[in-house]
Amino acid sequence: MIKGILFDMDGVLFDTERLALQADDAVAAEMGYTLSDTLKNSLMGLGEAEVRRLFYEELGPDFDYDTFLRRVLETIMNWIETRGLPKKPGVDALLAWARAQGYQLAVASSTRAPMVHKLLARAGIDGYFSAVVGGDMVPDAKPAPDIFLAAAKALNLAPGQCLAVEDSHHGVCSAAAAGCVTVMVPDILAPTPEIESMCAAVHASLEDIPAFLADYSGD
Repeated sequence: MIKGILFDMDGVLFDTERLALQADDAVAAEMGYTLSDTLKNSLMGLGEAEVRRLFYEELGPDFDYDTFLRRVLETIMNWIETRGLPKKPGVDALLAWARAQGYQLAVASSTRAPMVHKLLARAGIDGYFSAVVGGDMVPDAKPAPDIFLAAAKALNLAPGQCLAVEDSHHGVCSAAAAGCVTVMVPDILAPTPEIESMCAAVHASLEDIPAFLADYSGD
């Protein structure tokens, strides 16, 4: 029986994956680099240490990743300040419905926890969540299962009692490895057959989650 819902943040609650990719491109260009599509597609859902490794692998060990990351975060926050924080369709309705149904809610994100708290508060949805687990709070970030295991534990639930809602391939791998019932709501990348096989369902929108939970039997 599903008792908790664990949400990824970027690409699930907020339409921020595109902002991040645009900021990556803009800052890299300012620094004299061009990022390959292969690199950018591989970043979604990963923790910071693995992202750093991939940048060094593509751009070389002399790439100033710390300056790059600082400027990317500044760029994203400036855009959010001027344009607002874009929520994914159905976020508010789903969270209100889930709370009314008695589900326990947590955020399980590769983003650092202070940034997660900041964005949740800015969007006015922080009050829905009993726990937040960021990539800086666990030994290994996604695609390792640590974040989802920690989020389930924070709700005092077994992973199998939790629905994990993810948009990225790395996130699906993480949630499935943790033993969560995993639903993918694709954002930028469509699921491969392998990724789809790890999911209880793939849905086009968060608006489909209540119907999924109503029908899910766990058999």
